[in-house]
Amino acid sequence: MTPHRWLLAGCLLLALGLRAPWLDRLPGPLHPDEAQDAVHAREAPRRPALAFPHEGGGWDEGTYVWLAAPCVALADAAGAPVEAAVRAPALLAGLALVAAAGLLAAQAGGPRAGLLAALVVALTPWAVHLSRLGLRAALVPPLVVLGLWALERAFTGGRRVALAGGLCLALAAATYTPARLVVPLLALAWVATARAAPSRAVVALGLGPPLVVLLALLPWTLGPEGGRRLEQVVALEREAGLLDNAARAARGWALHLSTRFLFSGATSRGFAPEGVGLLPLAWAPFLALGLARAAAGAWRGDPWGRRLLLWLALAPLAAALTRDVPNALRAVLALPALALLVAHGADLVIGRRGRRAALLVAGLLVVGAAPPLWRYAVVHPAREGAFYFAGRRELALEVAARAQAGAAVRVRGDLVEAYLRLYAPATPLRREAGVLVAGDGTARWEVVVEGPRSGRWRRLD
Repeated sequence: MTPHRWLLAGCLLLALGLRAPWLDRLPGPLHPDEAQDAVHAREAPRRPALAFPHEGGGWDEGTYVWLAAPCVALADAAGAPVEAAVRAPALLAGLALVAAAGLLAAQAGGPRAGLLAALVVALTPWAVHLSRLGLRAALVPPLVVLGLWALERAFTGGRRVALAGGLCLALAAATYTPARLVVPLLALAWVATARAAPSRAVVALGLGPPLVVLLALLPWTLGPEGGRRLEQVVALEREAGLLDNAARAARGWALHLSTRFLFSGATSRGFAPEGVGLLPLAWAPFLALGLARAAAGAWRGDPWGRRLLLWLALAPLAAALTRDVPNALRAVLALPALALLVAHGADLVIGRRGRRAALLVAGLLVVGAAPPLWRYAVVHPAREGAFYFAGRRELALEVAARAQAGAAVRVRGDLVEAYLRLYAPATPLRREAGVLVAGDGTARWEVVVEGPRSGRWRRLD
C-alpha cells in the first residue's frame, strides 16, 4: 500500500473514532424523526413501501429506512440498542463521505489535495454530527460527491462510469426532497465547466437519471406528500408578491452562508448542533484562502475553482426557498463544498514548502477542530433536550406500564406516537376524537407532554 493510501486509511480511522463511540447516546436520545425511521425500519419487511408516513404530516422517502432495516433487525435479535442501529447507516454514509471527498479532491488537485479534503471532512463538526443522525439527509452528501467524481471520470472514461455517476446523483435526488432541486443543477454545472466538451452519450447518461427523478417526482416535491418541504414555495407565492418572495429567498440564501450560521452554533434549527459551529472558527482563514483561490482560478478559467464557487452558491437554494431558515439539514449539500474549500485553502498554504509545512497545516486543522468537537461531545448533549425531546423513551415505558396494568392512557402531545411504537410495541394504540390512546378499554389516565423531559399526569376517574 502506498503512503497516500496509508494516510487516507488513517483519515478514515480518525473519522470512525469521532463518529462511532456512544452512537446510541450522542448527540442525544432519538429525535422524533429518528424514532419514526426506527419504527418504519422494524416494520418495513412486513409492510414494504417506497415512502413512509410522517407523524407530522406527509410522507418521507424510504431509502434510509431500507438501509436501517437490517441494522435494526440485528440489534433486536442481539439485544443491542436500537438507537445505535438506526444511526448506523448515517455512520457508514459519513465514512463514505470522507473517502469520496478525498477521491474528488485528488482528481482535481492531486494526492495531497485529496488527503487534505479527507482530513477536513473527518474533522468537520457538521460532518460528525450528520454521521450521528438517523435521517435520510445523511445519505445525500456522499452520494452526490461520488456521483460527481464518477461523472468527472466519465469525461475520459466512458459510458459505464457516466451511468454510475448519474445513478448516484439520481438516488441522492430521490432520497431527500430539498436536495431534488439542487442535485440536477449541480450536475449540469459540472458538465458545463468541463475542460473539454464531453460526448452526448456521457452527458445523457450522467444528467439523465437525476433529471428524470426531478421531473417524475416534481408533484411530490411541491406537494404535501413530500412533507410540505418545498410546498412552502407555493404557499409563499400566495402570501406575498413576486418581489417580496424574491427578497425573502435572497435573505434565506445569505443566512446560510453567514458567519453566524457557520461558526457560532447559535441556533439549533434545522438539526444544527446547539452551541457548536458547523465549521470550527479557527478554520475561517483556510476557508477565506480557499474562496480567494477558487475565485482567482475561476477568473483564469480553472474548472475546479468555478465548480467550488457554483457548488457553494447552489447548495442553500432549496433551504432558502422554505420557511424556518437557516436550516442546516435542507442546505446539507453546502457541507462538502465548504469542506473542499477549506482543504483548497490549506493546500495553498502548503504550496511547495514541503513535508514540514504539510504536517504543520494538518496539525493546525486538528487543533482548530478540537474545541468544537469537545463542545459537541460535552456541551451539546446538555443543551439538546428541547430539540431532541429527551425523556420520551421513559415516557413511553411509563405509559406502557400503566396500560399493562389495565388502565388505558390518553396521550396528548406532538410527535409521541413513534416513541410508543418503538419502545412499547406490544401496547395497543388507537385514536379517539383525534387523541392518541394507549391500551385497551376505557382511558383512566391522561398524560399531557409539556416539555422535552416531562409529562403532566392526571387520573380521569
